[in-house]
Amino acid sequence: MNGTLDNLTTHPTPQRRTADPMLLSGGRSRSAETMTLTHDRRLLVVLELINENVRRQLMIRELATIVNLSPGRLAHLFKSEVGVSPQRYANNVRLEKAKELLQSGVLSVKEISSEIGFPNVSSFCRSFKVRYSTTPREYRNIYLRMDLKSIVSFGYGVCLKERE
Repeated sequence: MNGTLDNLTTHPTPQRRTADPMLLSGGRSRSAETMTLTHDRRLLVVLELINENVRRQLMIRELATIVNLSPGRLAHLFKSEVGVSPQRYANNVRLEKAKELLQSGVLSVKEISSEIGFPNVSSFCRSFKVRYSTTPREYRNIYLRMDLKSIVSFGYGVCLKERE
């Protein structure tokens, strides 16, 4: 019994990682049944590497070497467990990060493109438009307008209450 307990404490089973459905689906909705979460430690390592290295263009060969799999086997395993290819998942992570940066309004589109690891602004804009059906600049303008409207409407409501 004690040996079993020691084994559990020194070799814990990995926690089931939940993945953002938007990252898995490439922005398109998917049913919960088609999204498979993984217990495979190798895939957890790959997911972590992709999420932590948004700026770097990680090659499947690099990732496969790290987790001791062939590139083909890793691609097959990743797609069957996560639901999308490693490249699509990495691209989705980059584009989600770009959305956050666009919402902050601090960096230019060119700086964001560089920050998230796209080779050039044009490929970033093209990928963003395919995923979100709008250009990065249009997205930022729409987001900032919506944010401004919520601030104005909130401020206006506060002003009316103060008058009463």
